[in-house]
Amino acid sequence: VIRAKHVADALMRKPHDILIFDLAVPRNVESFDGGPLSPANVRILTIEDLRAIAEENLAKRLGEVPKVERIIEEELDRLERRLSSLRGLEVVRAIMRRVEEVRREEVEEALRALAKGRDEASVLNAMSRSLIKRIMYNVIETCRRAAAEGREEVLMAVAEAFGVGRAAGRPARPKAYKT
Repeated sequence: VIRAKHVADALMRKPHDILIFDLAVPRNVESFDGGPLSPANVRILTIEDLRAIAEENLAKRLGEVPKVERIIEEELDRLERRLSSLRGLEVVRAIMRRVEEVRREEVEEALRALAKGRDEASVLNAMSRSLIKRIMYNVIETCRRAAAEGREEVLMAVAEAFGVGRAAGRPARPKAYKT
C-alpha cells in the first residue's frame, strides 16, 4: 500500500507533479485530502477513473463515425467516377486506334490510285466517301439494331455524340480541316 508519507518523502527529495495509477481492487494507494499532497501536485487515477476516460473517448470516437462514413462514401463516389472515366478513356482510345487504322488504309489506297495516274479530285472524293462509310458502318448498324429493339437510349446517345437530334439540342459545327 502506498501511503501519503511515501509520496511526501518522494516530493521532498524532488518536488514535481506525481501521477499514480492505482489499478488494484481493493485500492493500494491511500487517498490524500489537502495538505502538502493536494490534488494540485498529486493525482491518483483508479481503474474506475480509467474506465470513465475510456468511455468518454469511446463516445467521442463513436460520435465521429457518421462523419467518417460520409467521408468514405464521398471517396468511394470519387473513385467510382474516376474508374468510369478511365473506362471511357479506354473506349475512346480503342475508337481512335480503329479510326486511325482505317485512315491509314484509305490513304495507302489513295496513294496507289494517284500513282496509277488517277485524277486527284476523284481520288480525294473516293477516299473521303470510303473513309466515312468505313468509320460509320458500325455506328449505323448499331443504330439500326437499337431501333429494331426499341432501345431509344442507344439512339439518343449516338445522336448526342454526333451533335444531332433531340439529345444534342442543335447540330454541332466542327471546324474545317486545315493542313
